[in-house]
Amino acid sequence: MPAPEATTRPSASQTTVVLKGASTVTHVDLGGPTDLLARAGLSPNGHKPKPKPAAQLVQPVVRANRPPLDMEIEINALVPKGNDIDAANTAATRATLLIGMRDKRANDATLDAARRLLTLGKLVAASDLLLDFIAHGFTDREAQRLLIEIDCAIGRRDTAREKCQLLSYAYRLDGRTDVAEDVERIARIL
Repeated sequence: MPAPEATTRPSASQTTVVLKGASTVTHVDLGGPTDLLARAGLSPNGHKPKPKPAAQLVQPVVRANRPPLDMEIEINALVPKGNDIDAANTAATRATLLIGMRDKRANDATLDAARRLLTLGKLVAASDLLLDFIAHGFTDREAQRLLIEIDCAIGRRDTAREKCQLLSYAYRLDGRTDVAEDVERIARIL
């Protein structure tokens, strides 16, 4: 009796998967070859059909009118309570809304939220919030100082030193040489 032949592939019965209610779709099920050509953007004679006017392609969406959203109510509802992660997230949400509105209250709200996030070790979230604040054109230099702290915490001391130099120049341009010297002192420590 000959020995069974060794195979390197598993047999079909070992890899077959049966799905209940599965069906095979063919070109006939899709409406025939003409529909397939149309789906590919070709007419039955092989030429591209003329495009339809934009008015026929896009139909207007009719939406019910919503009452305008009163952002003051939303902002006043976002009061952080405590010092946990939920309070930090609430403070960050409030700051983000104020930043988006370009409200002058964004300065204090952003710094508070960033400090809360830093305290909890949420460095990326604090950094994102501060960068968003700065990107929206707010010029509070304290946000820059907090970014320096974040860079130090992440271990990017070279970046922190460069930011200290830039911040020092900015303070000097603002006429605040005493604060500029403090920032330069921080750069030397780093």
